Amino acid sequence: DITDLSQYGLESVSNGGGSNGAVEYTFPADAISDGDCIWVTTDLAGFNAYFGFDACYEDGVLTVNGDDAVLLYCDGNVIDVFGDPDNDGTGTAWEYQDGWATSSDNVANPTFDESEWTYSGPNALDGATSNADAGTAYPNENVNCGEVECTILGCTDANACNYNADACEDDNSCATNDCEGTCGG
Repeated sequence: DITDLSQYGLESVSNGGGSNGAVEYTFPADAISDGDCIWVTTDLAGFNAYFGFDACYEDGVLTVNGDDAVLLYCDGNVIDVFGDPDNDGTGTAWEYQDGWATSSDNVANPTFDESEWTYSGPNALDGATSNADAGTAYPNENVNCGEVECTILGCTDANACNYNADACEDDNSCATNDCEGTCGG
């Protein structure tokens, strides 16, 4: 179990540019249980449209395009690596452009070992509008995915004038604009 997920963070390394040793995304101070998985996306609406459920977290900083490495940090130290941060993944066994990669052993390794991962190969999701209609669908979207404990309450209706993108549980505070444009008026 992890009582404070904010000890963890992610770094994306584009096109073999090498790690700068700095976390780009730090998780919020949520608690998770052993066996839970976490979904991080750059586009909550797009993720939901594709998978049919909500991602746990959204971040607009991390960017990967299928030949990039991703590093997982704990307390500032790299504890897991996908891909080779010093090499562009194009043409490698771990290239996943328009596809996916998933851990085969669910064991963190600070040194990338491509045999510990399963890959779709490039272009596996081309033309797919959902995971269900993908030729090579992401294989285990719901396996061991527990719910992350919610710590931020607020309005979760994106159409409301007081929508809170950070809220993970609706607190029934959603409001609409009145005729003069005042939120909740």
